[in-house]
Amino acid sequence: MNRPMTPGAYTAADETPAREPEDILAYMVYALGYWPEESLMLVSATDTELRGCARMDLPSHPEQLLEWADGLHRIVETLVSSPATTRVFAAVFTSGSGLDLSAPEETDATSPPRPGVPRHAEGVSAMMVALRRCADIGVSREGLWVVDRAHGSWGSVVEGFGPLPGIQGEDSVRPDERSAGATGQWWPILYGGETSAILESPLGAALAFRGLVVRESEVAVMDDRRLPGRWSLASAIGDQAAASLKMRYRGVRDRGRPADDADHLVRRAVDRLTSFFDAPQDVRSAAYSATAALRPEDCASAARWLERSVGPSDLLSSVLLDVGRAEQNAGPRDALALRRGPAMATSEDEAALMRGERDTPPPVERIRALRVVLNGVEHLEAGPVVDDAHVANACLSWFMGLSSQAGRYLDVVRTQRARAAAVRLRVAMNERPLPMWLAGFRNGAGQK
Repeated sequence: MNRPMTPGAYTAADETPAREPEDILAYMVYALGYWPEESLMLVSATDTELRGCARMDLPSHPEQLLEWADGLHRIVETLVSSPATTRVFAAVFTSGSGLDLSAPEETDATSPPRPGVPRHAEGVSAMMVALRRCADIGVSREGLWVVDRAHGSWGSVVEGFGPLPGIQGEDSVRPDERSAGATGQWWPILYGGETSAILESPLGAALAFRGLVVRESEVAVMDDRRLPGRWSLASAIGDQAAASLKMRYRGVRDRGRPADDADHLVRRAVDRLTSFFDAPQDVRSAAYSATAALRPEDCASAARWLERSVGPSDLLSSVLLDVGRAEQNAGPRDALALRRGPAMATSEDEAALMRGERDTPPPVERIRALRVVLNGVEHLEAGPVVDDAHVANACLSWFMGLSSQAGRYLDVVRTQRARAAAVRLRVAMNERPLPMWLAGFRNGAGQK
């Protein structure tokens, strides 16, 4: 059995060391909250600590390969931009033809194979591209793995992994390296162990002890432990209270109010709700508690602000940016005061925020508090501004590195104005899949 040791020991989850590949694979799964499928997972590390994780869908069509490779380069560029980062680990998670030596060839002739690619190789070509690209960017063989849940196995790439299969002659492959592959297809993978051992590893057990769970992807994406997605008002405060809040909200909206003070009122609401996220408790529970403290005026002010703006950048930059920038230079006594009434952000800061290019992260507690307000708008409003709130919420998700969650918000946008903002956000997400400020952020499993 080939079990390359991970050089050194990396800590996570209350200093539990990650000494084996299964430990780091468990860290990837718990950081995501679900088992990825047809995905590439990357995790950065310092000399002693596991840090940020990122997930990419594997390319599904040949025409996507160049764009996919560019996206991988940008993610790795972000992960390694922190001076403390010394290494990147990578794993391809697949449920395709897998490590099964007896996998039958595809015999369906209803559609022609891609030019130059045997039909039986189509299911593994994306995996091979991902492995090759990871090797190209410097991921070492000892930190490059394949996890195949369909057949319950994981493995590491062979020593000297080089050209893609089909370029390398079959006669040059040693018999002991033919450890995996579909019929007629060589996989450069050496068996490492069973997938059941991943979550049962020492680090996996430690993360489970801390309360982290692995769920279905659709649930985990919108119920992320760092930033919960859309939740119903009734689930947080009960049916009667939710109905009362909606009735009072309609009264506030019907009375109308000048939009000039909407920015001040929203910032004040975020100031008040931020305190719910200061205590070390489950973020979803904190969001429910903050929802109970939500006022109709909070959501009405946010709705008016979104209505008067072209896109969400004005709202986001005013609520998030200047507090984060000022807190860097503030003493402990000044930090709380700075949350009350930040100045307007400069246009350069706003542009950098919306491109994911700032080095300083926005305050996480304020992101969560603003999510509570925008979630209220989504449920209390009935007009086009609901879509504007969807786009703003998608931005918040992306700011936290939750692109899949951001995509769920953007998928339900329907109005023309909001669609234009959604397109701009998707372009920014493609250009910068992982915002720069997450480079040294401990957003992996068990870390905040």
